[in-house]
Amino acid sequence: MFLSNPITNLLNNAPVASNIIEAERTAIGFVLNWVRLIGTGLALIMLTYMSIRYMTAQGPHDKAELKKSFRNYLIGAVVLIGATNIIYYAEQLVEYILKDIIA
Repeated sequence: MFLSNPITNLLNNAPVASNIIEAERTAIGFVLNWVRLIGTGLALIMLTYMSIRYMTAQGPHDKAELKKSFRNYLIGAVVLIGATNIIYYAEQLVEYILKDIIA
């Protein structure tokens, strides 16, 4: 059962490589996918939390402070999601180049 021990199941279902280049590619892709998943999930949770705080804020001073925090949150979320996507596409490019070199 997957929920009984998710870490063991995750490691058992990790991609297996047949050579060193493929091992590095699968390990990087495996970690990168988890970073993207966790980062996006945390960004959505924070967005929901900050939206609820904004809707329940008392007075204009609290809303102004939340707007400043929201701007910082957006910058951080864009950097996190953008950086992981840049790394993902760079990994795909390297994989494409390595396939041409090896083949």
